[in-house]
Formats: sequence, C-alpha cells, structure tokens
Amino acid sequence: MSIEISRKKILFQAKHRGTKEMDVILGQYAEKEVKNMGEHELKLFEKIMHMSDIDLYNWITGKEDLPQNINNEILQKIINEQAKI
Repeated sequence: MSIEISRKKILFQAKHRGTKEMDVILGQYAEKEVKNMGEHELKLFEKIMHMSDIDLYNWITGKEDLPQNINNEILQKIINEQAKI
C-alpha cells in the first residue's frame, strides 16, 4: 500500500471513530498532522486507531493514567495537543 493511501485511510478512520469526542480529537489531529507523517509515524497512528474510544478518551483527557506499554510518540503528541486546549 502506498504512503498516500495509508494517509487517506488513517485520516478517514480518525474522523469516523464511533464517538463524537474521539472523532473530534483524533480527526482534528489527523487533519493537521497526517500529511507530514512518514511510514513509521503512520504505523504508530494506525496502532492508535485499533484502541478503544473509551480508553483513548480517558488517557488523552487525563482521566486515567496512560499505560507505558501503550504509550508512543504520536499518542503523546495527541495528549500534549489536548492539554493546550
């Protein structure tokens, strides 16, 4: 699969999560960042797309501690971005 197809797929998935909150959080992040991501970053983001909305929301908003085995640089950037809001 080409990198452009991967970007389009992840962008779509980020905007259509299932819960409105995660559609907004991940969709806005993806809109801004996916176009500049390389293969490694896209794979990390793709892993995030397989996580549950409830867990992601709780980790991103700080309601629950992020498990170290789940943490990656893209998820950390999303968390940091949300902390600014």
